[in-house]
Order: sequence, then structure tokens, then C-alpha cells
Amino acid sequence: MRVIVAYKAIKAGVEIAGALLVALTAATNIAPGLLGLARLLHEHVCSEWSRQLSGILIAATDPRHLRLAALALGLDGVLTAFEGAALGRGWRWGPWLVVATTTSLLPVELFGLFEHGLNWARGALIAANLAVVGYLIAHARRAVTAGRQRV
Repeated sequence: MRVIVAYKAIKAGVEIAGALLVALTAATNIAPGLLGLARLLHEHVCSEWSRQLSGILIAATDPRHLRLAALALGLDGVLTAFEGAALGRGWRWGPWLVVATTTSLLPVELFGLFEHGLNWARGALIAANLAVVGYLIAHARRAVTAGRQRV
């Protein structure tokens, strides 16, 4: 559980920092300078949502698109931080929140798998997400069976 909470904290920090960077880029109109970074991310990032975001950044010539991307990235960062806090504090519904949010993104990842083909990184990401979901479901069920209020 500590590993999942740590992962959520790191991911949230990176997403929020990325959102701030994208928002700053939109505000200062330095989008052309970020195009190379977006192309690099698009080629080397394994998760489908990240590929979609980098595609938006590549296509964004209008600062409104960048602001929308920053908002989406920032909201995902806040949600990820909230998931980590719910797990870290041991709230009994915390594992179910993470299960719901993680499984809601799996269809997008599977679509990307079929659209772009399997590579080791994408396969590892999907396998890790499925392992986290399986672990949290088992953990939450054990907590309910044991009659505990906190997990």
C-alpha cells in the first residue's frame, strides 16, 4: 500500500508541475519552443493518455488548446493526489476510488494498445494497473470481511 501511495504522490506532483509548465507556456506564448519537447514525449511516453496529451501539445497553435491541456493535466494531478491521500489515511472507500479511476482509464489504454501496437512499456503499464486494481480489490474485501472500518 505504501508503494501505491508513494507512486500517487510522485505522479500527482509531476502532473501538477506539468500543468503549471503548460499554463505558463500558454500565458507567455512560447508554444513553438515547447513543440520539440512535446514531440519527444509523444515518441517515448508509453501511456495512451500521455500520448494523447502530447498530441494535443503538438497540434496546439492556439493558447486556448494549451490552457485546456493544462486544466486537464492539473485536474488529473489533483485527483491523483486525492487518491493517494485516501489510501494513505486508510479511508475504507479509498481503494474503491482508486479501482474506479484506474479501471475507467483501462479502455483508453487498451484502445491505444490496439491502435499503436504492443510495446514493452505499454504492456508493463497495463499490467501494473491491473495488478494495482487486483491488489486493492483484494485488500478492500479483506478489510470488509474483517469488519474493520479503516483499511
